[in-house]
Amino acid sequence: MSCDFQFVFTDVLNKYIFVTEDYGETVTAHKVGFIPSEVMFHPINAEVLLIHDTDDSERKLWISEDFGSTWRIIGMAVKSFFTSEFTSPPTLYIETQKRKDTESSSVLSSQELFREGTTPVKVIESTLEFEVKDEFLFAVKKSTVSNLQIRILSRV
Repeated sequence: MSCDFQFVFTDVLNKYIFVTEDYGETVTAHKVGFIPSEVMFHPINAEVLLIHDTDDSERKLWISEDFGSTWRIIGMAVKSFFTSEFTSPPTLYIETQKRKDTESSSVLSSQELFREGTTPVKVIESTLEFEVKDEFLFAVKKSTVSNLQIRILSRV
């Protein structure tokens, strides 16, 4: 359940996140082993937080399913990530770029938050850019040496 009274604050220098579930009357500090560069709430379950450490050379994507108490890695070499609430349950998309010296990325999705024992879905490979907007998935691919091709993959 998404709640508009839950907030997350970050301290990127000291690697802390601060969470509150009561408009800041009480705040809980959590020391994390990564830099909380980008924070996103899950669109339906506010207990689920996603944090992308863009300062890490491995560009890890972290998830917490208990409002910041515990964390696990769900992606490495992450270029971008998106959620879509147009599916039930919502789908999480992760765009990975394995090598920095290449433009090519691949996209995986999961409705199970990339939990251990689940198999992510391969959405598309060899993309230059990927975006989720409302119920649409957009990808840019290089079709020839000089031409770019925009693909609308599907309605979610």
